[in-house]
Amino acid sequence: MATGLGHDRRAPEPGSAHSGSGGRAAHDRAHRSRARRRGGEFGYLLLGPPIGVAFLCCFVLSTVGMGLAPTFLGLPLLAAGLAGCRGLGALERSRARALLGVRIAAPEPTRRRGSGATASMTAVIRDGASWRALLYALLHPPLTLVSFVATVTVGTCGVAMLTYPLWFWVFPVFVGEGGVQPYPDGTHEIRWDGPWEIAAIAVGGLLLAALATLLVRAFTTVDRLLVRGLLGARSRA
Repeated sequence: MATGLGHDRRAPEPGSAHSGSGGRAAHDRAHRSRARRRGGEFGYLLLGPPIGVAFLCCFVLSTVGMGLAPTFLGLPLLAAGLAGCRGLGALERSRARALLGVRIAAPEPTRRRGSGATASMTAVIRDGASWRALLYALLHPPLTLVSFVATVTVGTCGVAMLTYPLWFWVFPVFVGEGGVQPYPDGTHEIRWDGPWEIAAIAVGGLLLAALATLLVRAFTTVDRLLVRGLLGARSRA
């Protein structure tokens, strides 16, 4: 209301306070969602190597079975390897759902024609989902090895460099050196112990930590595509 003694003071709109608090709450929820997603992706990569080893064992078992196909051992070994790939595929779908938020429909179960062990083994071998899981078993181990090594190496170096201002004192106190030596060959005496060098190392660590986050996202994106394409149900036209 306008007065002759001062400026026009208007009462706050009824929904302004609620809209401000609602915006902050939405921002907090989005931040927590991003943190959970990043944590889930990082956990997915950390759990990859042991599952990759299991897939590799099933792949080797399947290839041995194919090599021994003319003998009586070929069919059981091939069926066992393919069944193991299918079982690990179910584990991968559950892992992707829990850590990556990817929901993938399971392929149809195998269809036996007859009864007995031979019919069961033949059903696994004739099923297309078994061979797609075998292809996943071929691609997954090297991918998970590269993603694990790259992410852990870059992330560890980034954290160590980012926190260098907190622990650089270890060198003069316990090692007897001024700081990190970039050329540890005995011919250079350059030490990164000044304030600008320490700050530069911390900035470099921040960049490496950001790169590690991008690597995690890139590798898990490839994993999402592989799980969807090779371990899920085939779409029908």
